[in-house]
Amino acid sequence: MKLKKLLALALSLMLALTMLTACGGGRRNIVNTGEVESVLASAGINVDVGTSGELNRMANSVADTLEKRNYSSNLDNEITAMLNSMLPSGVGGAYILLRESTLAENSMTVDMAAASLIYNYSLGDSNVCVLNVTTADGVPCVLIVALAD
Repeated sequence: MKLKKLLALALSLMLALTMLTACGGGRRNIVNTGEVESVLASAGINVDVGTSGELNRMANSVADTLEKRNYSSNLDNEITAMLNSMLPSGVGGAYILLRESTLAENSMTVDMAAASLIYNYSLGDSNVCVLNVTTADGVPCVLIVALAD
């Protein structure tokens, strides 16, 4: 009987620890910077693409807001205002919010979309952050934010 109680206690503790460690507490930047550089290189553009903790913080802040809003055209103005208020003076940047279905329909990867953003806004050497976000009305999206280095 004592062995069963000890086993039950041990399993309960393991379950409690697993529940605490299962939540990473935040989003993960899902960009592959090497792949983005490769896509840009195939277009004849040789730039360095990296990641930045400050950019990740900014993108996560925008993503937090997106999760509280319904997907609509009004999001564009709100995201632009948020990022402009966070951008350091003199730093160029751009973003795009895409439905995951749009990526799939166009046979694009997030790395290709990030490369396109850097190319279209002529950001040169850049830091980029790509986050999966689901809006309040359940629309799965990808938020891509890039800043010139």
